[in-house]
Amino acid sequence: MSSDDEDEIHIRIHSRCSACGFCFEPGDAVCAFAAKAFGQTRFPDLAYCDNKHGYDWSFCRFPACRLCRASPASLTVHALCLRLSCPPDDEGRRPRLRAFLFAAESARPWRGAPPLALEPLVEYREAALVARRPNLLRLPPELRLLIWHFADGSPLWSSSAIHNINSALSACHSEPLVVRLADVNCWARGAAAECGHVPTRGLVRLTFDCRGLRRVERLKTRPAVTGARSDFLAFVIEPAKEIADVHVTFQLGLAQLQLPSAKNFHIWDTPCPPPPHRCLSNWLPGPRVPSHIGTICLRGCTGLTLFVLSGSIYAVHAHTVDAPSAQATFNTLSSRLRKYASWVYIPVKGRITELGFSQVSGQVPERSNAIFQTQSFWVWLRKYIS
Repeated sequence: MSSDDEDEIHIRIHSRCSACGFCFEPGDAVCAFAAKAFGQTRFPDLAYCDNKHGYDWSFCRFPACRLCRASPASLTVHALCLRLSCPPDDEGRRPRLRAFLFAAESARPWRGAPPLALEPLVEYREAALVARRPNLLRLPPELRLLIWHFADGSPLWSSSAIHNINSALSACHSEPLVVRLADVNCWARGAAAECGHVPTRGLVRLTFDCRGLRRVERLKTRPAVTGARSDFLAFVIEPAKEIADVHVTFQLGLAQLQLPSAKNFHIWDTPCPPPPHRCLSNWLPGPRVPSHIGTICLRGCTGLTLFVLSGSIYAVHAHTVDAPSAQATFNTLSSRLRKYASWVYIPVKGRITELGFSQVSGQVPERSNAIFQTQSFWVWLRKYIS
């Protein structure tokens, strides 16, 4: 790395708002926060690196950028979300801004971890709907609820999510409390943690959503694998002895983990994942890396469709009688990915006996590999390197 690169600071522009949890769309006004910088820009349609603003840092959207990894961690939020939480003419703007930034930072599973790509859970708020369209009061409640659902992802939902966050923050204690996670018996967002001497036996399950850590609970034994999964929640299940050096900060009804620099957890999309040695040992050798592991149900699976771009696998669809088309999975991709991603269809005859994915790290860009074994053939997918 040259000396010029060492002095360059990149401010990462993430794909989701750290406040409301919704994805940015091209052209959205966004604000980025980092330890040594603050600025406003427009969310781009393409990967880019922009420093036309004249400061000594650059907004960056390039995937796997080494300068982003070497720069201070950043937060990206909608400019609208910032205005709703911290109005410019508010006399208490500074403490509200500190609370807003803590809530946005807490959306990460732990300090330094990449944000989780979880869909936000927004409860129906008739007051928010009627505030924007008072004449909707003339409609039956069923139609108002239907309009609310059709507004999915709109500023109405974003503002409702921010209103919920502001209400929760204003009702909670603001002084931080740092304790060992091993001393926490149970906790749920918005409530006080139950702390004390806890045996080192058993398991700890952590539940996350788009706002960060949602629940801490103790389990005596590993729950049976059920196949249930979620696009809204993520889970970590670890032996209690593995969290002895992990701390957690409680503030404003929220919580965020603090992990030693060399430690990471596997994050699952299912509350009942299998033991790691059953499915990860052959594919993730060596030290753990931050990973959000997705699962798919292969019962009755007649084929798999992979959505691939630039050597990375962005989504996998399992074809079944109930979900014969991959279109719904394709629609979950961003507009840019939908434009350029390739569809790779793999028919499945019989049952899948092995299925694995791996990512080759330490290279820019990083690339993904996939390997399948069925009762009749092997499939190995990787990016061609000339």
